[in-house]
Amino acid sequence: MNIKELKDLLLREYNLLVVSAKLFRESSDNQVWEVFTSGRSYIVRISKRQIGSDFQFEAGWMDYLFEQGIPTVPIIKTHTGEAFVMLAQNKPLVVFKKIEGDIFLLDKSNFPSSAQAKNASAVLAKIHSCSRHHTIELPRHRTIYTELERVLKNETRLLKLDQSNSSFLKEVVEFIRWGKEQQFDPVLIHGDYRTGNIIFNNNKLAAVLDFDWACLGPAIKDVAHALAEWSYPDGAGSHNESIFVSFLEAYNLVSEQRINRTQELYRWMAFSCLSDAGTYIVDRLDRGEIKSFGNSFMYAKYLYFLKLSK
Repeated sequence: MNIKELKDLLLREYNLLVVSAKLFRESSDNQVWEVFTSGRSYIVRISKRQIGSDFQFEAGWMDYLFEQGIPTVPIIKTHTGEAFVMLAQNKPLVVFKKIEGDIFLLDKSNFPSSAQAKNASAVLAKIHSCSRHHTIELPRHRTIYTELERVLKNETRLLKLDQSNSSFLKEVVEFIRWGKEQQFDPVLIHGDYRTGNIIFNNNKLAAVLDFDWACLGPAIKDVAHALAEWSYPDGAGSHNESIFVSFLEAYNLVSEQRINRTQELYRWMAFSCLSDAGTYIVDRLDRGEIKSFGNSFMYAKYLYFLKLSK
């Protein structure tokens, strides 16, 4: 979508007269714009995935969490009261209020402070606790297995490219099997709770972004993914113990259900990293980019945490 099309749509559907707009961020999942009116600025997220009305689940939970005091970003409704606009190919466009603050850019030489890790972890615990006492009767096709299942759906293409992908496929099958054997009480999990999806004002968490990977699942999987993302930046050789401990201890101070540092936790960390490696491979396969799973930073993290789980 170009700037003129975006301006026309926002005027037609939201009565927003946009003065200017700039592309804020782009990933394999979304295109994110910052748009400016004469008095305010907004964030517009355009999905690249055909999630259709599945977004109603995300919007419903974000509204509920906001009502409960969880710092999510308010959704701006259309002039007819809808939470989003459905574009071609079932790709939703949603407008959010702009929240002031900064996103922490994590890398192997730049870690968040202990206070930032603790504040973010406490909010994740509150999200899980809130969802234990509330139900939203809306469909959600995404599960914790969605990205791993995408890998298996592309088995023929992956093997045609490189027979060595067979070992990767076997690992995916094994972790799907293992995950489905686990017993848990489902909660709302964010699914992508990394520093890039948090807005900070100094050390205080101002907003949690991007619930587009949210679904119902085990709290331990969400914590495991967050620990992998916060403590082990891309390209690092190992995890940061201080950040790991700060995040996990702060979560357990707030959570209704304690998560211990066990082989099970490391196994869920490996599960999550393998899932993200699968996303990396299939997304690039769909774009015609020939990439090996071995080139994925998340696959390296998978091997690291898998070793710790044994």
